[in-house]
Amino acid sequence: MMIRLSIALRRNAVLGLAAMIAITISSAGCAREQGQTGFYVILADAQGVEGLPKPAPDQQIARYDQKYLREAGQEPTRYLLLRKKPDVALKLARPPESGEDSRGFTTLSIELTKEAAMDLERVSRDNLGKKVAFVIEGEPVTIHKIRSVITGGQFQLSRCTDNACEYIRSRLTQ
Repeated sequence: MMIRLSIALRRNAVLGLAAMIAITISSAGCAREQGQTGFYVILADAQGVEGLPKPAPDQQIARYDQKYLREAGQEPTRYLLLRKKPDVALKLARPPESGEDSRGFTTLSIELTKEAAMDLERVSRDNLGKKVAFVIEGEPVTIHKIRSVITGGQFQLSRCTDNACEYIRSRLTQ
C-alpha cells in the first residue's frame, strides 16, 4: 500500500512538474505574437527549460529546434531566454530576395531600413562575442554569434533549406 502511494505521488509530481513547465513556457511568452520579429540577444540558453533562470517580467523563453537549418536534427533542441521585445526590430527596406550560393544552396538576402541598420550596428557593437537569435513572429529561426560589428544593414541567410528559405521569405513579406 505504501509503495503504491509512493509511486502514485511520484507520478503525480512528475505530471505536475511537466504541467508547471508548460505553464511557465506559455506564460513566459513562447506563444507566437505579432510584432516579435527581429534580432534578440540571447540572455541564456539550455537544453531544457529547467536549465534557464526564471524569466523576468520583460523576458520570455523560446524553443529553438533548428528546423529551418540545412543541418537540422544534428543538435538537440535548445531553450532560449530572450527579452520580450526584439533588441533590433526587423524593419525591411525592401522585400527579401532568394538567390543561390556558389554551392547551389538557396540563400535569402535581407536589407534593413536605415533606422534598423543603425540599431543592428549598435547592438552588435555592444554584444560582440555573444549570440543573437533571428526570430520571426516569436519563433527563433537561426542563431548567430556576433563576431564583428554589423554595418550597412544587409545580410544573407545561407544555411536554410530551400523550403525553409521560401517559408522565411514568405513570412517576411506578409
